[in-house]
Amino acid sequence: MNVKFQYWFFILFAFLYFLTINKFFGVTLEELQKLDPNALGDFLAGTFSPLAFLFLILGYLQNSKNLNQNTDALSQQAIALQQQSEALKMQAEELKISNQALQAQVTELQNSVQQQMHQVRISEEQLEYYRSKDFDAAEKEVFQARPILYLERYRTGTSGDSFRLTNVGGEAMQLDSDCNIHIPNLVKGSPKAFELPYNSNNIIFNYTDKLGNKYHTQFTSENNRNCTFIATNIQSH
Repeated sequence: MNVKFQYWFFILFAFLYFLTINKFFGVTLEELQKLDPNALGDFLAGTFSPLAFLFLILGYLQNSKNLNQNTDALSQQAIALQQQSEALKMQAEELKISNQALQAQVTELQNSVQQQMHQVRISEEQLEYYRSKDFDAAEKEVFQARPILYLERYRTGTSGDSFRLTNVGGEAMQLDSDCNIHIPNLVKGSPKAFELPYNSNNIIFNYTDKLGNKYHTQFTSENNRNCTFIATNIQSH
C-alpha cells in the first residue's frame, strides 16, 4: 500500500463517514450550532476519534513498510560486506600460497646452486688428486669406478621429508639403505628422489661399484631443516 493510495483512501473514507453521519443521524450544521460547548466537544471527540484511529493505523502500516525496506537494504549490505570479506580472505590465502611457493622455489634454487658447487669442488679434488698421484692402470680403474655420493633434504613437511641422492663419481649399483630404500643403480648426473619420515637425520647406504667393490656410507645431519647431509664413515671392502 503506497502513500498516494493511503491518502486517497483516507479522503474517501472521511467523506463517506461524514455522509453516513449526516444521512442516518440527521446531523446538520444548524443543529451543531445549537449545541452547548460541552455537548459540541463530546460530539466532535466522538466523531473524529475513528478518523484519528484510522490515520494512526495507516501511518503504522507505512512506517512498517519503510522499516521493512530499510531492513532489507541493511541485510543486502551485510551480505555484500560478507562477500567482500570472504573475497579478501581468499585473496590473502592466495597471496600466502604464492609466497610459500616462491620461498620453496628460492630454497630449491639455493639447494641446486649448492649441488653444482659441490660437484665442481669434487671434480676439482679428483683432478688435483690425479695430478698428485702416479696411479698404475689398476688403481686408476678402481678410483674412477668409485661412486661419490651426497645426500640432501630439499623439502620438509609434517608427514615426511623429501630427499635427493646424487652421485658425482662412478656408477653405484644395488643401493640399499637402513630405511628400506632400494635403488638399482645411480649414475653421475641422474639424482634419485625419495621420501622418508620426518626427523630422519641418520641414513646409511650400502652399495657396490661396477667392479664389484662394496661400499658403506653413513649420512648425518644436525637439524631437521633443508640441508645437505654430511657423509661420514665411508668404507670400502
